Amino acid sequence: MKKIIVALLVALLVLTGCTSAPSTKDVKLEDIHTAIKEAYGEDYIPNMEFEAEFLEMEFGLTSDLYDEVIAELSMMSMHVDRLLIVRAKEGSADKVEELLNEARDRKIEDTFAYPMNIARLNATQVVRQGDIMAFMILGAYPADDVIDEEVQIKFAKDEIQKGVDAFNSVFK
Repeated sequence: MKKIIVALLVALLVLTGCTSAPSTKDVKLEDIHTAIKEAYGEDYIPNMEFEAEFLEMEFGLTSDLYDEVIAELSMMSMHVDRLLIVRAKEGSADKVEELLNEARDRKIEDTFAYPMNIARLNATQVVRQGDIMAFMILGAYPADDVIDEEVQIKFAKDEIQKGVDAFNSVFK
């Protein structure tokens, strides 16, 4: 009898750890957008929506690949800030993630970037939870007197991490 009780208790403990995360179908892109904007506060620079043509031109995303998208960029050309949050159509998530990573690589290789943006471009992130992804170039700029490249890179990575953490927090 003791063995049965012990076995049942062990089974209950094991099953308690098997709760699943909420389905991404229950997550609203607007909630992710709000969380990311709040994480950056006044340092959130994107203030203009992407047009569908621009999504295709910059990211290779065509409407047959996604169900829903929120996409913003800065109106000022010297700012590289962008936020793209996309819910991929069923069966398209891997392709969308691949396209976003290719866009990230192109941004990093862009030799015409303003020097102040190089560290930020290198810190660019693509994050994914199920069928929802985000492409982020976001955050504050370091103080003008920070010229050490290592310090700039660390600063940019720390800034991007705010957005990554905000994105992931919506799925908890």
